[in-house]
This record gives sequence, C-alpha cells and structure tokens, in this order.
Amino acid sequence: MFCQQPHSRVIDLFGVTFVVRMQHVTAGQHQFVQERSSAADEVPPVDQGPVDLLETALMNSQAQSHATHVVESYGLRAINVLSHRHGLTFPAIHIFKHCHFFPEEFSMVFTLKFFHNLPIVQPSIITLHGDTLQEPALTLTLENPSITKTMQELFNARKWETILAIEHPNSGNVRFAIHVTRTTLLFEFSPSDRRGTWNERVRFHNHMFNFQWRTLILSVTLNHVTLTTDCGATMSRTLKTPFPAELSTSSTTVHVGNRGRRKGTFTGLLRQLVLLPGADAVRIICPSANPATAELHVPSSLLTAAPLRPGEDGPFERKLRLTLREEESCKMASAGIVWFDSHRRVIQVCDGKAWVSLYATKQLSYVEDYGKLLTNGRTRDIEIFRIDSVGLFAAAASENSGSGSTIFKWDNGTFHQHQVISTEHAQKWEFFTIGRDIFLAVANLGGEKDNRKPSSVVYRWNRRLQLFLPHQHLHTNGARDVEAFQLQGNTYLVVANHVKELNHVTESIIYKWNCNRRRFEEHQAIVTSGAYDWEFFSVGAFSFLVVANSFNGSSTHVDSAIYVLQGERFVLFQSIKTRGATDWEPFTIDERHFLAVANSVSFTPPASGLSEYVINSTIYELDLAQLMFVKFQDILTYSATDWEFFTVGDDSFLIVANSFDGSSNMVDSIIYRWQGYERFVPVHHLPTIACADWEKVDVGEESFLLFANAKSKSSSVLRLKVS
Repeated sequence: MFCQQPHSRVIDLFGVTFVVRMQHVTAGQHQFVQERSSAADEVPPVDQGPVDLLETALMNSQAQSHATHVVESYGLRAINVLSHRHGLTFPAIHIFKHCHFFPEEFSMVFTLKFFHNLPIVQPSIITLHGDTLQEPALTLTLENPSITKTMQELFNARKWETILAIEHPNSGNVRFAIHVTRTTLLFEFSPSDRRGTWNERVRFHNHMFNFQWRTLILSVTLNHVTLTTDCGATMSRTLKTPFPAELSTSSTTVHVGNRGRRKGTFTGLLRQLVLLPGADAVRIICPSANPATAELHVPSSLLTAAPLRPGEDGPFERKLRLTLREEESCKMASAGIVWFDSHRRVIQVCDGKAWVSLYATKQLSYVEDYGKLLTNGRTRDIEIFRIDSVGLFAAAASENSGSGSTIFKWDNGTFHQHQVISTEHAQKWEFFTIGRDIFLAVANLGGEKDNRKPSSVVYRWNRRLQLFLPHQHLHTNGARDVEAFQLQGNTYLVVANHVKELNHVTESIIYKWNCNRRRFEEHQAIVTSGAYDWEFFSVGAFSFLVVANSFNGSSTHVDSAIYVLQGERFVLFQSIKTRGATDWEPFTIDERHFLAVANSVSFTPPASGLSEYVINSTIYELDLAQLMFVKFQDILTYSATDWEFFTVGDDSFLIVANSFDGSSNMVDSIIYRWQGYERFVPVHHLPTIACADWEKVDVGEESFLLFANAKSKSSSVLRLKVS
C-alpha cells in the first residue's frame, strides 16, 4: 500500500477490504471514495491497513516499563511518557516492511489529553494533600472559594512537545514529525532526501488542548493538509512544497511521545496514534457518538477492563484538599505535602527533611534603565571580568585618542571609575589569566594622523597597587580585536589586523605565550580581509577560530572563514559569505552548536529597496552529518555590530547591537528568545544610539545588560527584571 501509485489505495480495515480512490473536487478540497472489494480483487503484495504506531511502539520498545506507565482519566486508559532516555522508539522497518517510502497520501489519527494548562489557584501558600506525590493534582476542592487567581506562569505553554517523529538516528535529521503546544499543532516533513534541505512546517493555531480529551485527524494529500478536531471543526493549509511522493524511511527511527532528547517529551496522555495510508480517516470514524475519543484503533492493552498492574496509576482526577495556611517546618510526618509561595513564586515539596523547590525557573519579564557608564570618549567595547578577592570590573574601550579608556569597578550597587589607561583609538579589551598572573589586553586601531606605528598592549595586574601596568607591546596594524584562548595548557592571543598601509588584505597574527621569556611570540599568520573580530570555540575534541572579514578594499561582500586546529596550526575549515561582518557569536543550546554573524553593511542594496545598512544577519548551525555550518535563520538587522548570547533560567536569548538604519543612529536593539521549533523570535525592543557592544553580567541575584555607545561618552547599564 505504501508504494502504490497515488489516487488509488487498497486497504484492509480490520477484516474488511476497501478500494480507496482520491478525487479532487476544487482547489484546496479533496474527498475519498470507498468501494467494497470482492474476494476476487487482487491485493498488491505490500503493507496494508491502518498502522497502530502506539501499539507497535509498546510492543517493540525494550525499555517501555522505564519509559511509560498506564494511567486512567475519566474512565479511559492512556500512556504517559516518562523518560526520553528509554523512550517509545523502534526502527521504521517494523512498519515499512515491503517498501521504505512514507505514503504520499495519508491520515494520522491521535487521541490525547494535554496538561500544560493546570487549573491551580494562587493564594499566599497552598497545601495539596494527595495519595502519592507522583499523581498530578488536576481536580481541586477549594476550602476557600474566594481564591480565584491562577498561576499559569509556572507552566510554559510555549514549549513544543513531540507526538511523533521519524528521524535518522545518527544525524538527527527529521523526516516527519508532529509537535504540539497547548495552543498549536506543528506538522513538519523533509521535502527531499538531500542533506541541508529545509523542512516544510505547517502550524494550526487553536485552543484545542485545554485539559480535555481530543481526537485529531491530520490528512495530507498533494499540497493540502487538513486538521479535524473531534469530528467537527476543520482547518486547512496549503503546502508551499507538495508532500513528497518518495519520502524515504530507510535507516530511520520512529519516536513516539519524544525525540530521544531531554526536552520535547510529551507530558500529557496518549491513547491512540494510527497511520492510515491512502485514505481520509474522517470518513471512517466520523460521525461518532463520542467525537472527542473517536477510535480507529486503540492498543489492546488500553482497552482491557482488568485492574491496573502494580506500578501503574489509577485515575488522574484525584480529589485533593486545598487550604490556606502559614509555612510549616518539613518533618517526616509532612512528607509529600506540596505548597506554593505566591510571593517567591515557588512550588515546594517536603521530602521528609527539607523543602525542595519545583518549577523555580527564572523568566525574563522586562528590561529597565539602571545607570550610566560615563567614559572618556565614544565607546566601542565593554569587557566584564572578575578578580578574586578584589571585585567585579568593566573595561570600556574608548575610540577618542588621548583621552584614555576607563576601567570601572562595581561598588555599592553601581560602577565607579577605578583606573584610566592611555589608548590609541581602542577597539576591544580582553581579560585572561595565565597561572596566577592576571592580564588585560587592548586592541588599538591607531589613527590616520598618528605618525607613530600603532601598537596593542598587554597589561598585567599589580596586586600591591591594585592597578593594571604595561607588560608587553604588540606591533599591530589597525587592530580591531584581540582574543585570548587556551589549548593543551598553552595560552594564545589572536589579533584582528584590519588594515596595513591602506591595504585591507593583510595578515592577522596568532601569538603564543612563552613561559620562559614570559612574553607572547608570533606563532602563525593568517591572511584576512579587513578583519574585525576573532572568536575561539570548541565542539567536542575540535577547536575552532572564526574570523569576521569586513572589507577587501573594494567591497564588503567578503567571505569570512572558520579555521580548525590540526596539530599546532589552524587550517581552513569552511568559508561563509558575509557582508561587512563585524562580529561572530558562538553558542550552544541543548547540545546544538550555533554561530551568529553580525553583518553591518552591503555596498549593493537588496532588491527590496532597503538601504545598504538594513540587511540580514545570519545564524548558522553545525551539521554533524555534513561536518559544516549550515544556515539556520536570517534576522533583519540595522548595521549590526555585535551579538550577545545569554540565559535567564531555562530560557536562552540573543541580543543584537543595531547601530545605523541608513539615516540615523537612533535605532532599537532587539532581544530574541529561543523558542525551539519557532527558532529565535523578538521579545524586547531596547532604544539605543549607535550601539556597538552588549555584555550581560550577574551580580548576586540580579542580572544586568551593558551596552557601549559609539557616539557618546555615556554608555548604559540596564537591569533584567525576572520572575
């Protein structure tokens, strides 16, 4: 059945054989015609009938007892997935036995109950008394009916959870998947077997998972997708790319209720998951006397009326007593009691000895002005660092020659001037240590009118004077950046030389620390084009250097380059097309490795007519299968000069420094939040002027963002308000 020609299917539906033909009615609509076949009809020797994916997973998952348990809700039994490590997985060949292609036209039927919208109330302190700690509190009896507020912020309804995924186990490339949040269903598939192909994604937005059983039917034919909820409401979408006729499942793995990862496990109940090739399941199971639990095929283990086995849960709808009370001490007699402190916004459970916090994750609420950094000139960079037993510092790199750059120290809740160091159009500070020695290096650009040869300087911390003193001068050529890193016990400095005698194609130098001479010595030269930034990062056992090339003397359309360490030298790993690149930001989310580039200017405006400064900056992800970084997401930026990655609680963020929109330096910088399958989405717009750099710093329980103002002597300190 899976490999028959489209528009004609023969299926064996639990003992009754049907010939199913698909007829197109109008654009965007379709219908299925069924004809009961005779015994004389020839049935092709291929896989036939609906495929119960949930039952197949339960039968084939060796560790299912560790991955799931059977629970009962409103008289219906279902599976609750417990673990991503021992999940419901099996090789796709178990269902695609005769043909290794996913059906071109099909329906997917699944019955589930979602639990992201728990109706829990919010008094000062709540105590929940249940039979066991593992059983969710879903039905509450209020002793105080005046308590009506909810605490939805404890449960993040934006997290994607996976119902079904078919992927390659080695590369992790998704061929087919269905994900849900409390309000959205996401259907994705790979339109091609070629590596690096973007997946097609279709979203259905609907408040359909509000704490009720739901049966959903996803039907796909050619370039049309429909979602039917409880045999009633239907939503349709048109695919940009038709569902492929030959979607290979060879060597793939089927995941039910998760993707084998820590995040994304389905936390609700799953009762039915059936693949029906070549037919519209709506015409088979609808209308239904119980549309919310309409059945095509439910695993036999969930239909039995026998008592639940030991270790399996009884009804989810436990009656609990909720009381308003003062905090009490945690003793053995109080073990299992759960309470919620609305002032601290923390759920805690007594383990018999102490209160243990649950769901105490911080979330970013908003950003507010906190203070100013008054510098001696226009600021290009701010470097945050700590010196043990001394304190927290911020070094501001000032472009103004002669006025010096300022080092600030945090004291009594604000930054105060600690030291001023003479610099020559400073571009970047870099803090690092070698053994017990503490260093601070500055990249000096130098000026066009300077007769002396520009040099960058390495300063060493003097413990007695509590100041940084010059340690070594490095001959540099229009240095834009200096980056320190350590490899195999050795310390290195790499300098981004931007221009030498009006020639932007020049050599940038990697220096290596000589322990005997206590100085940096030239180790390797790499040809760069208007180099603006170097970043060092590691992935497993591999060490990388990436350079932002911005200008070759005639154009900003210049390839930037990633180098990988081989032996003691860095060799070219990959070239990436960039436009006036000024910064790279490497970061990792859930063991996925990314690189974000800030593109600042293009000499050829895009076809849309936008100015040459309003261009895309790009995030790349390391594809382990192809051993290269591939484009992950484009973000429109305004002469971007910096990316900064940071986290608040479990949330990950990127903030971009936007500096110029083609007519003004007054342009918002934007904070983007990682939202899984939705990638990075904008969540906060921050008014900035000629923003050149962002830095995030934690001070005690508080978090701050500092931005460098490249047009003023006043940079800003912002406070992150978290809940």
